[in-house]
Amino acid sequence: MKTEFLPTSDTISAKLTRLVNKSSEIFCAVAWATENPLSKTLIKSENKIQRLVIGTCFYQTDPKILAKLQHLDQLRIATNRRN
Repeated sequence: MKTEFLPTSDTISAKLTRLVNKSSEIFCAVAWATENPLSKTLIKSENKIQRLVIGTCFYQTDPKILAKLQHLDQLRIATNRRN
């Protein structure tokens, strides 16, 4: 496995965008989601998503993202609720 240092949010976004575009399957978990170029790329590639977990803690997740992805059976939303 090759390790690569990604020092800025721009380099992280660029690398992840390239990986999303070239992959055939996507498994992804994030603490929160907002609208940005990377999320738009992910939405365009939704047919590749095998599992997507989005956290909602601290109210950072943009509801528009959840609305755009809510039809996916592969989507799970993680909350800080304890049942």
